[in-house]
Formats: sequence, structure tokens, C-alpha cells
Amino acid sequence: MSTRRVQKVSELLIQQLSELIRESISDEFGMITVTAVNVTDDLREAQVFFSCLDESKQKEALSALEAKKNEFQRVLGRRLSMKFTPKLSFKIDEGLEKVNRIEELLEGIVEK
Repeated sequence: MSTRRVQKVSELLIQQLSELIRESISDEFGMITVTAVNVTDDLREAQVFFSCLDESKQKEALSALEAKKNEFQRVLGRRLSMKFTPKLSFKIDEGLEKVNRIEELLEGIVEK
């Protein structure tokens, strides 16, 4: 499969999943952002990385997303014209937390 096709599917999944999450569970956990989707070359699996504006609710949001993933896959199957709907797995995007922690450490150094 071409990397261009994989990239297009990733972008499409980000768009569609962002909409589905906003419609179904965002009210409970505040703003949830889909930060990236890594799709396998055969388009059969997709790792969905997300972050919450309220970091204290990330683990709860992960549980809610995992509970709804079959529903999301069914909706995606209807919306997307693909031979297979990728199997979804959700992961908390640790990148933002690391960036914030580094900024805090740098600010502490500057203050000293």
C-alpha cells in the first residue's frame, strides 16, 4: 500500500473520529483532541492518539473511548468507502505531557 494512501486514511480517520468523539463523549470529559492516527500499511488497524484538555480525566476518557470503539468502527464502516474498516485502539498521547513538563523545568531553571 502506498504511503500516500495510508496518510490520506490517517487524516480522514482523524477528522471522522474527532467528530464522533465530540458527538458522543466530549461533554463528560471536556475537550478531547485526536492528535494522531497511525494506520498499518494494510489499513487493517489504527492506533488513535488523543489528549484531554483536563489531563486528570485522560484515563477515564481512555476507558470510555475503548468502550465505544466498536460503535465508532461501525459508524466509520458506513461513512467511509473502504474495503475494510480499520480496527481501532486508543492511546493517550504522552507527547503533550512531556512538553509541558519540560517547559516547567525550564521555567524553574530561568527563575533560579
